[in-house]
Amino acid sequence: MAKRGWGPVPAKQLLYYAGVGVLGALVDFSLLAILLWLQCPRIPAVSASFLTSAAVQFVVNRRHVFRATARSPAMQLPLYTLAVISCWFATVSVVELGVRVLALAPLLAKLASIPVVFPLGFLMNRCVVFRDALGRSPASGSRGLDEV
Repeated sequence: MAKRGWGPVPAKQLLYYAGVGVLGALVDFSLLAILLWLQCPRIPAVSASFLTSAAVQFVVNRRHVFRATARSPAMQLPLYTLAVISCWFATVSVVELGVRVLALAPLLAKLASIPVVFPLGFLMNRCVVFRDALGRSPASGSRGLDEV
């Protein structure tokens, strides 16, 4: 039986997770730019681009980064939503701390949130959202990014 738990993190998995984050940012910013160009109101545009980015990241992380297809997406989605909300809260907290206490510009404070939010998101996804994939080897029949 495969060992389940926190265990060592494969460097390749961490790198792929970071790549999916970059993909998500590209989707988010690109869609936002398009919607604003189409004169969509700002809050709906920001919301639509954020939610689209989150959906893309969920699908790619589920299928390729964590290879967590044993459980239904309907079971994973509420946990993923919790992870996204947790990361959002951590981001807002670090940005506010940076702006109010350290007098950083908001974009610089947002940049400073990455070292906090990235490991939080990775661990929540790996150990909570997609925990069914922990301890599974690539030989388990599910294809990862390195096999595509």
